Amino acid sequence: MSETSALYADYDAWKGWGEPFRWNAEEGRYYAAELGRDPAGLDILEIGFGSGAFLGWARDKGARVMGAEITPASVAAAQTAQIPLVAPDFEAHGALAENSLDAVVAFDVFEHLDPATIPAKLAAIARALRPGGLLVLRYPNGQSPFGLDPLHADATHIVALSRAKIDQYAAGTGLRTIRYGATARVSSGSVARDAVRALRYILRGLHARFIRFVYATDVELAPVVTQVMVRQGEIEGNAR
Repeated sequence: MSETSALYADYDAWKGWGEPFRWNAEEGRYYAAELGRDPAGLDILEIGFGSGAFLGWARDKGARVMGAEITPASVAAAQTAQIPLVAPDFEAHGALAENSLDAVVAFDVFEHLDPATIPAKLAAIARALRPGGLLVLRYPNGQSPFGLDPLHADATHIVALSRAKIDQYAAGTGLRTIRYGATARVSSGSVARDAVRALRYILRGLHARFIRFVYATDVELAPVVTQVMVRQGEIEGNAR
């Protein structure tokens, strides 16, 4: 077993994931904000679904869901829950049918990938998405000093990412970025907790404006970012 495979063997225990495919109200509000559309009736694939909270939410809201994972515990949980599985290296096997999906979601996944595989994976996703379909990516912000903590907090993270890199990897696939920035901010359901968060967001905003002014840059400084891409009409013939 390789060092990487050994790390993933007990990954769920290390992450402390709870009961598979369960979600709470705050998570539901977050997923709705990041997806940006009603999941009911949509065909959705989550890559690296982990504990399955997003898939559980999307399924409960009426979506037809499927997942891709490499961790043994997550795969077994999906089989028990009768959630269809797709090969994690679907780009190498043509496992995704063309124009078959309305959304593909990958929360905290692409930083785990070998950079050489990312262009092919994005091209396969683009082919699988219907025109107007969405790809939602969340990853540690490789252009921010505050992204170093989430980037280096996991030994399985192997690449630093940014909007510029993802756009470059996706060149010729028919995917276009329509939203990029800090992850969605939603209510926790607690007045006290939300008040503390609001104060932090205000202070972060002031701090970010100061840093951007001093360094004459407009780079996003959030530790973790979300990048949403849309599949445009026809995919270019030179897509990788």
